[in-house]
Amino acid sequence: MNSSLRSSIETKKSIQDEIQKFNERRAESDVKGRELIVPAPIAAQSELQGKISQLLGRVRIPTTSVNVRSFNEGRVAGDLREYSAELVFDKLSTKQFTDLIKQLEERERMRVSGLLIENRIDKSILKGRMTLAFITQTQQ
Repeated sequence: MNSSLRSSIETKKSIQDEIQKFNERRAESDVKGRELIVPAPIAAQSELQGKISQLLGRVRIPTTSVNVRSFNEGRVAGDLREYSAELVFDKLSTKQFTDLIKQLEERERMRVSGLLIENRIDKSILKGRMTLAFITQTQQ
């Protein structure tokens, strides 16, 4: 009888250990997800342009200097959606450009996946375009 009870206790302990491991991995996964997913859902070009305008205001760049040229939806997995967008920029100093990239990557969690820069030596400004990739989570 004791052997049977001991076996039952070991089985329950094993199940509890597996549940604990599962909960720890889920918590770790949630933290990683929050690092990759854009904080506020963006599902249209106009929403992205609004987000970019807010970001430009924070780094003191005129809103006319950066515009969203294209916006495309990529893969969908459950409530996660991948997007790509092309931004065109003009009349940016090197510092403004660096600040913009930092804000896009660190604060907005967007990744620059393509970049073409034209350096105008005569005017000391940058002009070009960049491709952004990001993931959003739809609200339910």
